[in-house]
Amino acid sequence: MPNWNVFGEAKHNKNGPPSPAHQVSPTEAITLQTLMEIKESIGGLKSDIKSLEQSSKDSNIKIDSIHSDVTQIKEKITFIKGALWVIGIISSAAIGLTVFYVSNHDKLTSIKESQTISTTPAVQKK
Repeated sequence: MPNWNVFGEAKHNKNGPPSPAHQVSPTEAITLQTLMEIKESIGGLKSDIKSLEQSSKDSNIKIDSIHSDVTQIKEKITFIKGALWVIGIISSAAIGLTVFYVSNHDKLTSIKESQTISTTPAVQKK
């Protein structure tokens, strides 16, 4: 009598090839059919897992690319913020000096005129 493995295939024994006289019972047939279906399902799952692994790798590459782009944009925004601060400080100083000059222009003019008048010799009437 030949030895049978779980897949219903006869194992070779020391006495030679298996004899084809072995009848498969209905229980064995259902078990073998179930095992074959499980084997096919496992093969499909392996394929799906490989597909998911590749998809995950592709997603990681895309995420790394997006992260790089976001980092570059952050650096540009930081530079622009700094530049706006510098422009704001310079503009504020310029506006402040302009307002000071305009508001004190009359005072400065009158001080200059009084200095000019006091330095010129007085004309005496004869």
